[in-house]
Amino acid sequence: MHLPPFTYHVLARREDGPPRASRHDLDRESAFDCAVRLIRDDHAVRVEMIQRNSATGGALQISDVTALMLWERDLPLDLDTAAQPDPLPIAAE
Repeated sequence: MHLPPFTYHVLARREDGPPRASRHDLDRESAFDCAVRLIRDDHAVRVEMIQRNSATGGALQISDVTALMLWERDLPLDLDTAAQPDPLPIAAE
C-alpha cells in the first residue's frame, strides 16, 4: 500500500475508557471532520500528523496537530476541556 507523504490520525477516548484509533480517510480534511464529530459527541480527541518515508511508508515524524484543528474549525482552544488522550505507542519498524 502506497501512503501519501503525510497521514492524519484521530485518537479518541470517552470518559475513562482507553484511547482508540478512529476510522476515517488518512487525509487532513477527513481527520479534522472526524475529530469535530467526536468532540461534539463528548469524546476527548488527539489529532496526529505523521510524516512518512516515501520509500517505505514508515513514520519519520509525528506531530500533535489538535490545536491547529481546533483553531481551523473555530472551536474553543481550551485544550483542558479537549482532554486529549495520550498518544498511542508506535511499533518499532
